[in-house]
Amino acid sequence: MTYYPQHVVSCDPSSDKQAVAHWWTGGLHILEFTRGETFNYTPQVFVCEAMRVYPGPKKEDPNDLIAVSEGAGGMITRCRMNNPKVQIVRYTAPEWKGQIKKPIHHQRLWDVLNSDERRVVSGAINYTIPQIEAYLKNACHKLAVTGEVKEYSWAAHNLFDAIGLGLFFLKRTTKGGCVRR
Repeated sequence: MTYYPQHVVSCDPSSDKQAVAHWWTGGLHILEFTRGETFNYTPQVFVCEAMRVYPGPKKEDPNDLIAVSEGAGGMITRCRMNNPKVQIVRYTAPEWKGQIKKPIHHQRLWDVLNSDERRVVSGAINYTIPQIEAYLKNACHKLAVTGEVKEYSWAAHNLFDAIGLGLFFLKRTTKGGCVRR
């Protein structure tokens, strides 16, 4: 039998609002956007992505990572204020996600979720389950045909990353979002 902490929060940090997934005894129960100053939960474990500047040419300004790190730091501070014994876990993207493209990764995560968890996602992003499945399928198809991720900018991608971090921490997936066997 697998042991899960009673309450785990996984967070995809940003410079503005944080994408947050709440896991109780290993299952996804709440998915939301929040800000550190309004976060009033007391998780046993807080999981977030650790920012890292990678070598080589940059598509985006590396200075943006400062604001994202501030967002993560605000959430960590609030967690520690609410529960001084909270365990903080940080993963860099290569540790939990690898180099996999978002549509494929998110499709894998969707495939891991049970029907109750899919309903949580549906309610959080205001898409029906069939709409989510069609969106992911279409994005994966576009990627397969063009070799590029295009027009995959929806607010849900941050929520899917929060889900991915949680599933990885709970050992329900391996790096890249594959089902752990």
